Amino acid sequence: MTRNKIAWLSAALTLLGAATASAQWDPESGDTGQGWQPPPAEQTPPPQQQTPPPQQQTPPPQGGGWGQPPAEQQPPAGGGWGSENERPPGMGGVAAPADQTPAGETDHDQVGAGISFFGVNSINIAPSNFGGSLSLTLPTVGARIWFGGVGLDVGLGLGTTTRQTYNSCVSGGVPGSGDCTGGGATDAEVRSGGIDGGFGVGLHVGVPIAAAVSRHAALLIIPEVGFAYGKATIYNPSGSIPPGPAENDVDLSGIQLDVGVRVGGELHFGAIGLPNLSLQLAVGLGFRYASRTAANNVAYGDPSLVDLSESDVSIRTIANDLMNGTIRVNYYF
Repeated sequence: MTRNKIAWLSAALTLLGAATASAQWDPESGDTGQGWQPPPAEQTPPPQQQTPPPQQQTPPPQGGGWGQPPAEQQPPAGGGWGSENERPPGMGGVAAPADQTPAGETDHDQVGAGISFFGVNSINIAPSNFGGSLSLTLPTVGARIWFGGVGLDVGLGLGTTTRQTYNSCVSGGVPGSGDCTGGGATDAEVRSGGIDGGFGVGLHVGVPIAAAVSRHAALLIIPEVGFAYGKATIYNPSGSIPPGPAENDVDLSGIQLDVGVRVGGELHFGAIGLPNLSLQLAVGLGFRYASRTAANNVAYGDPSLVDLSESDVSIRTIANDLMNGTIRVNYYF
């Protein structure tokens, strides 16, 4: 009986050890180690992906082999973080705009020929010892033509004047008052003086040189020559009963020659869409020769002084030549 118990106990231990060995988890067997699991259903293997035909291999990039990194590419011209026109976005910079002005497209390069107002010239035609001065004003208008950096200015000035005075109280009273008390009646108006035939003409020629040109302005150097001529007749009543004979009138005449150079700037209004309109401001220094003559001065009581004449040479500056071309307006076509 004892042997039978021992035999049964040994058999039980053997079965227990076999069961324990079979219950150990094998990672490669798919068993989770939690006891017996039903076998998985038979799975159909996925279709095999077809291998595409081999493509032609792309040659390695220039400057390196297959096993080497590609050569460093240079940034495009005029940009890139390393250029002067752009900073990295991380530094908060933006590309600096380059000068968009194409070569040869300044306001000065877009103009050719136009009209110009040269200012107001004046000429004195009365000698200083005649008893007073008589000046004729000559507004001068002309044209400017550019041939690249050198131009040509041509201007013509014209001026006229007439001054007539009358006396309606020849017999007495105050001339010009209308109160003729001396004769007791109002006399007809009678010419008593004035100027007849006052006329002047002037010619201006200059050679502007564009010494420096920017987008909307140009620095100019302008050698120039000017000539003017003027004349007038002074009405001279003589004798006890006016009017007197015409030979008693006094003829005045004068000539004027200017030679000099101006330096200044010409500002175009291309910034507001008007490159053809410009304003010129220039100062100058030059010499002037002037000659004045009064003929038939015998009518003024001195038969020995038939003619009076004088001439002089002076230096012209901005102080006494402000209106004559210092400020000038040009309009080009």
